[in-house]
Amino acid sequence: MPPAQKLPEAKLDDQSSDEFDFAAWRRWVTYVFMPLNRRMAEVVINHADLLIEDRLPACLQDLCAHVVCYEAVIAQWQEKGFHSSERQDHLSVNLFPRETLEPYVTNSFETLKREQNRLIHRVLHTPADVNIDTLPGGQFQQAY
Repeated sequence: MPPAQKLPEAKLDDQSSDEFDFAAWRRWVTYVFMPLNRRMAEVVINHADLLIEDRLPACLQDLCAHVVCYEAVIAQWQEKGFHSSERQDHLSVNLFPRETLEPYVTNSFETLKREQNRLIHRVLHTPADVNIDTLPGGQFQQAY
């Protein structure tokens, strides 16, 4: 199977309003980007208790803000008689936090995988006669 090809990044700012296909942009945002963005925001909101940090990182706050602001943009597109070729009518006021979100997700995933591997190793190398569930807190770490 050939490797997946990346879609070209949407560069609304790189083209003049006359050259840009705003109808195509609205379709992509509505049917491709926003379903994915909504899912990311739902994961953050519904599973914030699983985050490593004590507070919601700024990049995740920015992601949720981006999604909520785009909801308002999409609602405007759906209003009767909407027809605009102005950039501000097609963009969220909060940009997608690509520069901060990707490194955060990568680092968090790698950290959690290391911790998972450490715990799996600990469990696999625990003597069979030790029930780790019955040991008082911290005793397992001291013994092994």
